[in-house]
Amino acid sequence: MKNLLTSTSAMLSTAVYQESIMIHELGVLKRQLKYREEQLRKNLEEVQSLRWQKETASSVFLATYPSPMTYYKGAKLTYNKAIQYPGDHFDNTTGIYTVPFDGIYSFTSWIATQYTFGKSIALVIAIRVDGTTPAVNVINLYHPFIESSVTCNLKLNAGQKVYTEVLFKVAVPSHNMQNLLYGLYI
Repeated sequence: MKNLLTSTSAMLSTAVYQESIMIHELGVLKRQLKYREEQLRKNLEEVQSLRWQKETASSVFLATYPSPMTYYKGAKLTYNKAIQYPGDHFDNTTGIYTVPFDGIYSFTSWIATQYTFGKSIALVIAIRVDGTTPAVNVINLYHPFIESSVTCNLKLNAGQKVYTEVLFKVAVPSHNMQNLLYGLYI
């Protein structure tokens, strides 16, 4: 009988010990699960925030110089009026648009002036990014005006500088020129 009691007591002690280990392991697992749930919640909030930022991210501007201006080869086109939303990414006094975030942008630049029929003329403008030239166009003749426009979609990184420049000009009047620049994050 004594052996039976000792044996039952030992089994009971082992069972209690194993139960306490299981309770401890269960507590560890609950803490790990709670930690992982918290991490998943934070990750989900971050993804939702990034999705919201992407869905609401925008940058649009329209800049014009509706009054006469003088241009020369190498001139960056500047503007006296600019409408933009949101922020101040476009500086109309320098004609430079600073890219606010990585993505694809669409730009259109247009320039026009009066034209004297019978003269040989040439005008080339380019949209430039940090000094490189991803898009160029030459004039279109529409008597009594000449105009040049260029449109491009560019994959850009935050901080890059975009502007329009006169690359080449021959016998184009350097007065009464008007220009427009439009940019849009797409």
